[in-house]
Amino acid sequence: MSLLSTVDQFRILSDTVLAQVGNPTPEAPPPADTRLRLLRYAVWLAMLGGILAVFYALGRFVRERTATDPVSPNTLIIGITGFIVFIAGMVVNGAIP
Repeated sequence: MSLLSTVDQFRILSDTVLAQVGNPTPEAPPPADTRLRLLRYAVWLAMLGGILAVFYALGRFVRERTATDPVSPNTLIIGITGFIVFIAGMVVNGAIP
């Protein structure tokens, strides 16, 4: 028996063994459902916080504009951050199965 024929026999044997293994169905680990539920709640809270931050910044912007004071940069930062948090929440919400 030569080395090549031994390698070929091993390859054929390994193909036969691998062909007999079934495809297991994936299942989530037991605590995954609880974690996903908590993640969904966190995403919704983040989105709600983002919306509230945008409305707060808009209200503050209107109040500062009607008082003829210059608009503070903090108002713009709050509004932009709230918008970014809301968009990130939407992205994560779309990624959760």
